[in-house]
Amino acid sequence: MKKYFLFAAVAGMLASCSSDSLIAGSDPKIEPTNQEDLVPIEINVASVSTKATTRGVGTVGGTNNDPGDAGYDNYWQGEKVNVFMFDKGTLLPAKEGNDDLFNNTQLTTKAGETSAVAQEIYSYQTAGTDTPDDPNDDSFEDRIKYRYYPPTGNYDFWGYYIDDATTTGPSGVWTPSSQTSTKVTVPFEIDGTQDLMVAKTVIDFTGADAAAVALIDNDDTNEATKKNPAVDGSHSTRYYSAFAARRGLQPNLSFQHLLTRLTFSVLAGNEASRGYVETNAGDGDWHWPGDAEVYKGVFVKSIEVKSKTTGNIVAAYTGDTPDLITFTDGYSFLNLKSGTRNGSQLNPLYDATTFPDAAWTDVDAMETLLTIDSDGSHGNTNWSKIYRPADLTGDGTVVGGALLVSTEDSYDIKVTLGQYLLDNTKLDGSDKKYKVVYNTAEKTIVLDEDDPTNKFQQGYSYKVKITLYGYEMIKITTTLEKWQDGGNVEVDAE
Repeated sequence: MKKYFLFAAVAGMLASCSSDSLIAGSDPKIEPTNQEDLVPIEINVASVSTKATTRGVGTVGGTNNDPGDAGYDNYWQGEKVNVFMFDKGTLLPAKEGNDDLFNNTQLTTKAGETSAVAQEIYSYQTAGTDTPDDPNDDSFEDRIKYRYYPPTGNYDFWGYYIDDATTTGPSGVWTPSSQTSTKVTVPFEIDGTQDLMVAKTVIDFTGADAAAVALIDNDDTNEATKKNPAVDGSHSTRYYSAFAARRGLQPNLSFQHLLTRLTFSVLAGNEASRGYVETNAGDGDWHWPGDAEVYKGVFVKSIEVKSKTTGNIVAAYTGDTPDLITFTDGYSFLNLKSGTRNGSQLNPLYDATTFPDAAWTDVDAMETLLTIDSDGSHGNTNWSKIYRPADLTGDGTVVGGALLVSTEDSYDIKVTLGQYLLDNTKLDGSDKKYKVVYNTAEKTIVLDEDDPTNKFQQGYSYKVKITLYGYEMIKITTTLEKWQDGGNVEVDAE
């Protein structure tokens, strides 16, 4: 019996467009200004994914940042991000009176947009005294909350996205009596379905923000604020503030991916492994079977990748940029899920309704799932859900969604394959009985075997193409060699 499992990691690396934030030092004294109308705070959120425990919702954004292109996929889907608004150069929450403005506040992104203003949505009680989580109470409705800049003061904005991977709340936010930390950290535990991101504000000084920046620079007469050492001393430090907002500049939080994304596809190593059969054994005339045949090629039951799973992200900081993500020791194999969201989480790779645990070991159940339509097409609603290598070349069959893992030099991967095989027959070859056999192949994948310095990188997406071979029946031929005539041996017994 021969078992072949050939793995090939193909780097689908895409260029990064993350940007450093432009954050000045501590907020200098601000000259009093005339009271003007309050200016609403509009926080724009943008994904930088142009590079490419419960279950999370999976990848946020994609690798195509062009809305005019048919493959455009780098947009928000209403994910919720957490935002801080600090007094400039500090980790002290900005306040409106005695209340924090944005202190780990959850905002909802705009679905279908790469970059758009995020909204603070809360449950507003219109009548009654019941609680918002009462399913029988209709006296609550979702409302958008608006917040406003204080008339004076400059502020920094930070954001992070952690899906459902958080274990506890953030630590390191300053209080009036404790201002010793240099960063705000958030602990996490991932299972491969959470896309961890952090965000810093970005100003396009020569592009989209140029007009607003010019107005701010022109109108700022305060010697303490009109020069920004972070931008060669040529611009005002009055961002972000009511002063800047009145001149058209609002914070833009650009989210940076902190993990590595792996997607998977499978190719067949030969005709038999993709379920094709010969017209006559050994004639080389391979074709797709039909007329309610059972698929006898290989199929993928699961894919797992070893990754670190616990650590901390840095959601905000003062001073030099620290490592934005750190992991604790210890690895676990993480299971690939489907690419389909089920509400606020991903589905398993296989729908448990169609593929219950018992079905994987019950031969009759697997026959039902693997039976092809009578016309030989791929239309059987059950069997077509099986992940199988349909082609010998090309991009292969995509398996599931993606795994979001710690960035490593190499990855240990486990692929469990199944195949419907002939088990036994009567002596005359009739009354065929079948079995379903599974095998797990383990392999370590690297990005480039010829160049050890070429490593997997944070914030990049890689397509792992796996070439699969199925079981080969063991056929033992017995050949009877004839006896060679050695001639006569004469013995005289006298």
